[in-house]
Amino acid sequence: MSGADIAAEVAAALAEAGEAVGDRPLYCTLRKPIPGFGPTSPHDNSYTPEPTLHELTAVQDTKQIRDQSGTLIGETRRTLLVNATGAKPEKQDGIVIGVKPADVTILTKFETIIDVEEVAPGGVALMYELDLGT
Repeated sequence: MSGADIAAEVAAALAEAGEAVGDRPLYCTLRKPIPGFGPTSPHDNSYTPEPTLHELTAVQDTKQIRDQSGTLIGETRRTLLVNATGAKPEKQDGIVIGVKPADVTILTKFETIIDVEEVAPGGVALMYELDLGT
C-alpha cells in the first residue's frame, strides 16, 4: 500500500468521524491566493485574479492554550484535522468550515490559517493539523 493510498484512507476516516460525531462529514473550502496577488487589507475580500478553491474533509477540535509552565491561560484555539489528498494548506491561506467550493460567494467569510502541522510518519503526508485565527 502506497503513502497516497494511506492518505486516501485517512481522508475517508475523517469523513466517517464527521458522520459519527455530527450529522454529516465536515466539508471545508481552502482558499489559496495566487502568489503576488490578493487583498491589500484583512477587510478586503477581493482578489484579482481569483484565488483557487479546494475542498477538504475535516474534524474540528478546540484546544486550551497553556503557557510555558503548563498553566492554562484562558485562551482557546480551534483546530482542524484535514485530509492530505488535495492541495496543501499553508499559513495565511483562508478556510471556511461547512461550505463546499461550489457554494462560496463574495460574501463568504474565510478564517485565516495561523499554523499548519503536517502529520507525515514515514515522510508521506497523511493529514494536516490547522490552527485557525480568532
